[in-house]
Amino acid sequence: LSIQVHPNLDQAKAGFDLEQSQAIPISDPKRNYKDASHKPEGLIALTSFRALCGFRPRTELLTVFTEFGKSESEFASLATELLSEAPLEKIFESLIENSDLSKRFVQTVESSQSNPVAAKARELVATLLKQFPGDTGALVALMLNEVALEPGEAIYLPAGNVHAYLSGLGLEVMASSDNVVRAGLTSKHVDVAEVLAIADFSELVEPRLRPKKLAEGLIEYPVDSSEFRIYRAEVSGKNLLADLDLPASAMVVCTAGEVAVSTSLDEREVLSKSEVVLASGAKKLSLSGSGTVFVVLGD
Repeated sequence: LSIQVHPNLDQAKAGFDLEQSQAIPISDPKRNYKDASHKPEGLIALTSFRALCGFRPRTELLTVFTEFGKSESEFASLATELLSEAPLEKIFESLIENSDLSKRFVQTVESSQSNPVAAKARELVATLLKQFPGDTGALVALMLNEVALEPGEAIYLPAGNVHAYLSGLGLEVMASSDNVVRAGLTSKHVDVAEVLAIADFSELVEPRLRPKKLAEGLIEYPVDSSEFRIYRAEVSGKNLLADLDLPASAMVVCTAGEVAVSTSLDEREVLSKSEVVLASGAKKLSLSGSGTVFVVLGD
């Protein structure tokens, strides 16, 4: 998944109205706003998963730039700017517009880095440049938190969060919108000016969500979104989850084993791995069998 960012609701409405007034077809690949909605997202890892999520602390970024600056003067200059409290958006703009640096990075930034943070960052950029030669999105990746998730761990991506998915399989939950503004690592349209206008450049110290245990075998992934709520249920012969309140329509996704989903409307479906069912109109939901399901409530 490319490095990208999604607008908040006001930005989405303004962007959509502007592009409508300019008569840009919805199908135009250069169009950013295909609807007037925002697009908060949650991602739960189903396998080991790597993502870029939000801006890393300035102290880490300074370490990386300082180490890289020993062999590449451009990073030495950026380290100086960081020390002088230059805003992160200025650093971001410098990197995303520096195609010459992206082309020479592998040659000028030493492959052997003694500092582990710098070594990991150098390896990330080199890997991305191998996949996307000359793409300045690889340089922008330096500024972002690289997050390694194990199965069951999650991140939340609100409006303004600059992010990308690097590897792994995950369950993604999002509001209904196609509004994506890309910053790199893609052959699709990149709009740097719009990214700069809507991105949240504050530091994100801890990208991971902290799951909340509601009952034995039932946890919630707390997200700051009115459009959806996310739960994970572990069901077994010793742990049935009966008569759970169902305040809205729900999608139930089975990711392991076999789980029977029944509702207060006397509906019943047995799900195997990768199968999904929609429960709508019922007041209660029950889960039995042996396996793992994710329950996503809509608004």
